[in-house]
Amino acid sequence: MKKTLPAALLALALLGGCAGPAGEPPLEGDTGTPDLPWEEAPARVSCRIVDGAGEGELLLAELDYPLTDGEDSRHDGKSVYRLSLAGEACREKPGPNGETAAETELRPIAVYLDGQPATAADLTDGMPVEVVFLGAVEETFPARLGNPYELHAYSIGTAQNPGGGYYDLCGLYLQVLDDLWEKDPGLNDGITVAGLDLSLAPGGLLDSEKAALCWRFGETHGVETVAATFGELAEEGYLTPVSPEGETPLYRWEDGCLFTITADQSHEDEAYSGPSILFFDAQKWCSPLGAYYFGDCSALWPEMGSWSGYKVGHEATYSPKPADCLKSMDNRPVLPYTVIRSVPGLKGGDSMKVEIRKNPLREEPAVIIETPVLTAQVEELARRLEEMDDGTIPGWREERAFLLETARLVCLYAQDKGVYARDERGEVYTLRLRLYELEERLDSRSFVRISHSEIIQLKKVTALDLKLSGTIRMTLADGSECFVSRRYVKKIKQALGL
Repeated sequence: MKKTLPAALLALALLGGCAGPAGEPPLEGDTGTPDLPWEEAPARVSCRIVDGAGEGELLLAELDYPLTDGEDSRHDGKSVYRLSLAGEACREKPGPNGETAAETELRPIAVYLDGQPATAADLTDGMPVEVVFLGAVEETFPARLGNPYELHAYSIGTAQNPGGGYYDLCGLYLQVLDDLWEKDPGLNDGITVAGLDLSLAPGGLLDSEKAALCWRFGETHGVETVAATFGELAEEGYLTPVSPEGETPLYRWEDGCLFTITADQSHEDEAYSGPSILFFDAQKWCSPLGAYYFGDCSALWPEMGSWSGYKVGHEATYSPKPADCLKSMDNRPVLPYTVIRSVPGLKGGDSMKVEIRKNPLREEPAVIIETPVLTAQVEELARRLEEMDDGTIPGWREERAFLLETARLVCLYAQDKGVYARDERGEVYTLRLRLYELEERLDSRSFVRISHSEIIQLKKVTALDLKLSGTIRMTLADGSECFVSRRYVKKIKQALGL
């Protein structure tokens, strides 16, 4: 049975409360307290715009410091609010006999930027704002302020918004999360719950900003969101164990996906002067073998302004840092495999460490190269691995399956919506791979494409006719002939050394 997370309960509990005590005179540019049938002093709340600037439908995260000197300013750094600048008021008022009655009254909210009249179009995400309101705070999530009537925003360079640091960090993380959602969409298609772990996200997000990001991410993608770490999700019953009883517990999330942003520790000792640079990693996870990873990400801030984009150092499916997405109940890293052979490389030399790992969670062998720096040696190794051929491909003839030795194949071709292979004896087999998949699988030093619909094995070419204009006629080992299309002639001549 799934339970409500303690963190979520705490976030909701912090949203309630009434307006603060009587405050100071109206701020510069105030139009004054609206005419009301009863006496009530205004209250103020200091926030940052997380999202919605320009459209006038604001998502606000409460700051942990006041923007003005008013004693009535709320600034606990934990609450989240929604505010429509078109006007809204949800409050309780005294009834004729002393009882309370609910009232909803639309009242346009006056907007000021640096003390001057402004509009929603003048606001930007990341701006600090102070909202002046009357009445209680509606206990929803996000919360709503009763009778808001003024919003004071401050542009970069003012005392309330000096700039510098990670300005509009929430906007950056929303962009990263949305980009990650679109990668390998099968991992999150059809999910009903998205977990969001920002507990180790760099940049110093407030609790209110984390909660606001979690809510907006879920609203954007139409899913319930849960702010939790991997360990908390496991403890609360969201995750299903997949490892045998008695072994280190591994999990998968049947109807959800966990999104995580963490600091990139590889840059922790680096120092920079001038603009601020933030290094981070991001990933989404739903099972030990179902993950997508953004690694070595970086975002740059000018001295006075907001981030203008971010770069991803590398991407991978099934995270290259498995310990980041496979964790035990106590949140310690867990490896899903057993190392059955390890050959260490020579320190300072050109050799590299080689490990063979037995992983019961894998359905087929896989080769993963881990390297601190991409070198020519690593690229050559990757190229050779890609070109490796186990010597056979599956083929079918008369409803029987055969393992075809690639060394005996003459050509592979597409015809009438099917793909076929012919061997040196002239026997033809049906294949269930496409030509481009075969081209990737076969050794490129032996098998080459000669046209859009045919691949031949160079070792099976017995004769060439170069007299034809714009093409080459080839005679193959089974006696058949084929022609090289014009666009592949140059490539074939190079392969044959002509």
